[in-house]
Amino acid sequence: MKHTRSIWLVLSLTLAAGLILAACGAQAAQPPAATQPPAATQPPPAATEAPTAMSMQMGAPIVIAMYQEPESINPYLSVQTVVNVLSTAVYDGLLTVGPDGEFIPVLATEVPSIANGGLSADGLTITYKLREGVKWADGKPFTSADVKFTWQALMDNSNAVVSRAGWEDIDTVETPNDLTAVVKFKKLYAPALTLWRYVLPAHGFGGGTAMTGADFNRKPFGTGPFFVKEWTSGESIVLDYNPNANPAPLVSGLVFRITPSREESVLLLKSGEVEAVWDLIEASIPDFEGNADATLWTTPSSNVEYLGLNLAQRGNPADPTKPHAILGDIKVRQALSLAIDRSVLVNDLMYGKSTIATSAIGLGWASDPTISIAPYDPEKAKSLLDEAGWKPGSDGIRMKGGQRLSLEITSTSGNKLRELAEQVIQEQLKAVGIELKINNVPSSTLFGNWASSGPLQRGNFDISMDTWGPDIDPNDFVSILFESASIPTEAGGGWNYFRINDPKIDAAIKAGRSTLDIAARKQAYSEVARLVNDTYAYIPLYNRLIINAFTNDVSGWTPNPWRDFTWDAAKWAHK
Repeated sequence: MKHTRSIWLVLSLTLAAGLILAACGAQAAQPPAATQPPAATQPPPAATEAPTAMSMQMGAPIVIAMYQEPESINPYLSVQTVVNVLSTAVYDGLLTVGPDGEFIPVLATEVPSIANGGLSADGLTITYKLREGVKWADGKPFTSADVKFTWQALMDNSNAVVSRAGWEDIDTVETPNDLTAVVKFKKLYAPALTLWRYVLPAHGFGGGTAMTGADFNRKPFGTGPFFVKEWTSGESIVLDYNPNANPAPLVSGLVFRITPSREESVLLLKSGEVEAVWDLIEASIPDFEGNADATLWTTPSSNVEYLGLNLAQRGNPADPTKPHAILGDIKVRQALSLAIDRSVLVNDLMYGKSTIATSAIGLGWASDPTISIAPYDPEKAKSLLDEAGWKPGSDGIRMKGGQRLSLEITSTSGNKLRELAEQVIQEQLKAVGIELKINNVPSSTLFGNWASSGPLQRGNFDISMDTWGPDIDPNDFVSILFESASIPTEAGGGWNYFRINDPKIDAAIKAGRSTLDIAARKQAYSEVARLVNDTYAYIPLYNRLIINAFTNDVSGWTPNPWRDFTWDAAKWAHK
């Protein structure tokens, strides 16, 4: 199979210079018939069902430990990384991205280009030719109607989707036949090929486009290698093999055991109770270096661990028209950044296995190594706090107008590294007169949607600690996090939970997605990263590796910095 270049080359260079890199998708033999999974409104198959001939030919399920539980398994409704891990094993997209950053056709037969007729000269029309004979896990055929439905569902205002960036620029999705989807844009959207990362079944939501609250979100099925058979809250999520998957998976299922912490997950791996662990940390590397029974799935990533500061008046919901009582002052935010010695986090907590982060875009063609942050300087931090009117109190914590300089930090519970990092930062801030209180919550709570009173969505927080990074094209990432149109509201929006409202950032993001000139795009995203740093609402801490672990009796996995670790789960097998 010949791969295509990543989207910025496919679109920018293809249109600018008429270059093309074609691709074709190999198709495996259709697996034999087996018991079909139920429709979304029906209960899952009983666990006591007799094995089919197909399942008897497969390996036993692979058991994976994960320390987070998703709020749903609909990737368009949640930003939790664990949601994408599960979704990637269930849904297919029109295209995916390989470890080298090149697009690979999945439900499409080829990557659209000018040469193959899939891309118009002006970039406003993309024609996807779809694979023939593809079926959903319930046996119904996949068609162009499902491609159109996915767009319609994302544009249904009743759905609190993560982002409509790019989707809202589409004028129509035409379906001249079952195997052709023609996407026409109202205006140029340079990262267009990143859309349809997951295709949803049109018949999975009861005939309508409303997704929020649908039963499907808890027991979804797709055209991918597995479907969700059973979800027992707080215990496990069981994925059964999709009898219609093509290619068929090599094991009969995946069992995700939900654990209270990453450390508990590692203990289960070492005791032989699980065969894989999702999302380890850099500090885990030395522990596994002498382990002859397991191998780490490790790759650099675009992910950055950062502090997210709430610029709006805290509340449930926050009031973005009013500044945060403490963090609304940029001098306080600058002092926070200057008071943190990131080298302690990297060298002491991560055993030197990471590096200090300086930008929100830490990897890929749009990253800019010239971007820097001010170094650790507690004396300057104290001076800035003095200038802002915060004077040391009797216990060393600063006061202003009778108010104590006290802030709350929140992150995901069950994450020992973050807990330790919070404690280190807590002591460093105390040294300059800032009190930091730690209040961690489950991932599903922290990243909960507006309706479930998620603190980030509602703005009911001071500081968050999180990891996030862009895909192969940074547009969606910067749009979701930093564009003013993505400030969360009850009606929807995105995940600009910092409540950043900066016309210069908006203009730079718009510039980045409105041209096919790769140099201009890179300059635009560099400008975005610099401007975001200047807000001090986003404070980068350190760059993250992607680390997962497998026992040595599991084969077929390949690290991929641009996709979740289940991206090739169909190839996983027991040795």
